[in-house]
Amino acid sequence: MAFIFWRRLLYTGASVAAAGALPLAVPEWRSRLFSFADSAQPSAAAPSTLGTSAAEDRHQVLLRALEDMRRAAPRLAVELDAAQRAAHARDVSFHTPRDPDAVVYATSAEEVAAVLRTATRYHIPVTPYAAATSLEGHVVPRHGGISLDLSRMDRVLAVRPEDMDCDVEPGVGWEALNDALRPHHLFFSPDPGPGACIGGMIGTSCSGMNAARYGTIKENILSLEVVLPTGEIVRKTRSRVRKSSAGYDLTHLFIGSEGTLGVVTKATLRLRPIAPFTGVAACTFDRVEDAAAAVQEVVGPVAQVPVGRCEMMDALAVRAVNLSTDGELALDERRPLLLLEITGDGPDTVQRQADQVRDCAARHGLQQWRFAAAPTHAPTDPADAAAAAASLPAEQRQLLQQREELWRARKVAYWSAFSLRPGAECWITDVAVPLSQLSAVLRDTEADIRHTNEQYAKRDPSLSPLLAPLLAHAADGNFHLLMLIHPDSAHEMERATEINHRLVTRAIRVGGTCTGEHGIGEGKRAYLAEELGAEGVALMQRLKVLLDPAGIMNPGKVLPDDV
Repeated sequence: MAFIFWRRLLYTGASVAAAGALPLAVPEWRSRLFSFADSAQPSAAAPSTLGTSAAEDRHQVLLRALEDMRRAAPRLAVELDAAQRAAHARDVSFHTPRDPDAVVYATSAEEVAAVLRTATRYHIPVTPYAAATSLEGHVVPRHGGISLDLSRMDRVLAVRPEDMDCDVEPGVGWEALNDALRPHHLFFSPDPGPGACIGGMIGTSCSGMNAARYGTIKENILSLEVVLPTGEIVRKTRSRVRKSSAGYDLTHLFIGSEGTLGVVTKATLRLRPIAPFTGVAACTFDRVEDAAAAVQEVVGPVAQVPVGRCEMMDALAVRAVNLSTDGELALDERRPLLLLEITGDGPDTVQRQADQVRDCAARHGLQQWRFAAAPTHAPTDPADAAAAAASLPAEQRQLLQQREELWRARKVAYWSAFSLRPGAECWITDVAVPLSQLSAVLRDTEADIRHTNEQYAKRDPSLSPLLAPLLAHAADGNFHLLMLIHPDSAHEMERATEINHRLVTRAIRVGGTCTGEHGIGEGKRAYLAEELGAEGVALMQRLKVLLDPAGIMNPGKVLPDDV
């Protein structure tokens, strides 16, 4: 089990007995890896192409491999500098960092092919890297080897407004892409954390707040160009048309594979039109389960309101926002807050849908309602946004300001959590459940935290209660716990571990998943078989061996070591 903390480095590779983790035996394909994780010599099972004796130093083998790569791709940038390697040792999850043995910067599919072909021949691990914003240790080169940095592949290759699609390289950031698309009044809908790049978003099968209306990244990728570990370049996994029933679905095979099957070097993305008018509704309830029940009615067959973003914050998360903003937003921190974005072609459409939302919320204990709507502006130059807003009539300008203030509460919620317990660390975990189960799972999770705090207080009266603000993409059934702890405290660590384990098993038990959008990475491998069954995981293992027989691609991620 891996522990994820913001602000501090901490990781444990030990499995938790209570989690029912699978035994960590080394599978046959992994034993063939040239072990850069230790100072050991090449595996006895390594192929004769290595041409090494047991006494040959691994660094010399690495240098030979890098030399071969440079011969195949003369413009390839290779770095052995300690600072460069340290910069590629971690992501923002704060799993224990591990320096790669080399950093290679690729700028084309052909260069990526040269790297992978050579790494396969020498059995050297390769970990794809770009923005390093992932939350489960995906880009940590746990077995050393090469960190393959794709951040220089950052071009928007083509935009086709009439077809509402575009071609991009993997190092393009989603925010920069949307800046480039704004003149066409289009946008790419997946919106994970700031700084994320398209390649990593594909690798982790990300989503974000827009998924309620536009789907996850799976629904917004039309085709991929992928380099396989053998160096073969699959130029397209599918035609870019909206409908195709030709052949196997190779596109979705690579989405969510976390760099374990190959490297994406180009993606064709589906784009969406920017709605002319946008409103934000803010609702408060006495209980999170009431807010969840209201959401189920809003997006379900009763009302069928096509909401955009639909975000929930429990009362503790609301309190954190008030603390971090010095009460500027004046939120009611006694109650959970539900924020819903409503878009349409004009004020009448948006207001009609807002009235439907309010009626649904009223049937589930609505306490307070605020709503503000204004035109959605997409100026050609983002710098013109303020000028465009200033040109609005005074009433619309005021509504625009109110709308942005309402949404600001959710935008700052993650970082606001630290205000609740200064000096603490934040262990972030997420699950997703069927929408019909969200209300009950939220209720049971809050009750579990209360009960666990009571039990630990009896054992150690000096122990502070666990504070764990809850944030939810409510229309997806996906929610996050931000557990604030001091990792040096054994009791606090034990308590958080228990709560996380019960949270994951509770979600899986009702037909949910151990991760809604963060991915498996290192942190949740132990739960994969419990969620999908041994047969499903074994099939994944066979696909891995088929595509990556040398086992070089991001080893130690996604799959349990023993299935």
